[in-house]
Amino acid sequence: MIPIDELGWSQQLFGGSDLGDARRTARLVDVAARMAKQAGSSLAKSCDGDQAALLGSYRLMRNGAVKPEAVRASGFARVAELAQSSELLLAAPDTTSVSYPHAAAGLGLTGGKQTTKRNGFMVHSVLLLDAQGECTVGLIAQRHWCRDPASYGKNHTRKQRSYQDRESYKWEQASVATARCLGSAVQRTISVCDRESDIYDYLCYKHRNKQRFVVRAQANAG
Repeated sequence: MIPIDELGWSQQLFGGSDLGDARRTARLVDVAARMAKQAGSSLAKSCDGDQAALLGSYRLMRNGAVKPEAVRASGFARVAELAQSSELLLAAPDTTSVSYPHAAAGLGLTGGKQTTKRNGFMVHSVLLLDAQGECTVGLIAQRHWCRDPASYGKNHTRKQRSYQDRESYKWEQASVATARCLGSAVQRTISVCDRESDIYDYLCYKHRNKQRFVVRAQANAG
């Protein structure tokens, strides 16, 4: 097994983050490296008993001057830089939910049924892959949002809303963000999407912008 240099990876991905203070950037690099080393573990466990590191991590998370957009921008820029040398790229977008079993203020619903309602938020991510090298390049786009609890049970009204006001607009938003990051490399990129993306407006966008894609159909033709 090839050893992984988590700190080197984190420095490469987040070392260029502009968080307004070099110490914040250094802390971000440290936090990301620790969490990568113990993927799936809590922040406290990733600090492995180092109370100074844990307190510093919490201060970073709670610092209002540290914007998530700034953290993401650095990572996306580095992934886009790495992608320039790839001859063929696959962009794999997908949606997941981050839910919490306990009540939490400011969060929305994530379940599709009354019995599975959970507080949390939705995340739509685009993972970039090197098709010929058969390796992961990294995350190239991501956005998150909370569903309004008042909208629960009103899915049948979605056709009455404009395309841009529907949650399904996320597919086009992700493609726009990916193209903006990749620049000319988007011409060597194929979006690979599941059947949730089988949306007329989204397919029109891809055709109009001459972007390559594979979308699984929602229903058999015939």
